[in-house]
Amino acid sequence: MTVSIKSLGHASFQIKAKGKVIYIDLKKYGSAIETSEKADLILVTHSHADHCSTEEINKLRTKDTAVLAPKQSASKIG
Repeated sequence: MTVSIKSLGHASFQIKAKGKVIYIDLKKYGSAIETSEKADLILVTHSHADHCSTEEINKLRTKDTAVLAPKQSASKIG
């Protein structure tokens, strides 16, 4: 199985494995996220803007995307 891990800057990462795309800690500022691949799973570690950007999350999620986040982040994400 091939696993691809790509740093998107600061604490943001994209992981691709078994045809799935996972994002970790999508950030709000700095360099723009350089991908348009929709997420199967988005992981958020905490609610700070540099780890939980609702704008970036909404760009990469679909109706089938699972988002796992702490309570403080989940209330921001919806």
